[in-house]
Amino acid sequence: MVLDTISNASSSRQVADLFGFRPRTSSQLCASWVDQGFLMVLDFSNKGRKYELAKQYRKLIP
Repeated sequence: MVLDTISNASSSRQVADLFGFRPRTSSQLCASWVDQGFLMVLDFSNKGRKYELAKQYRKLIP
């Protein structure tokens, strides 16, 4: 399941691999999802930025 894959700490590269996007597209998508409250940033470093699902979405995963 897609949400289960990104419920743990994931990089934009892992999201790109999951959906078949180019890395730049995935980075922009992750930034947009952070702005919309779907993802949270765990690690703010530029090269190793990690994301996870926001709490309200993590609780939906069995």
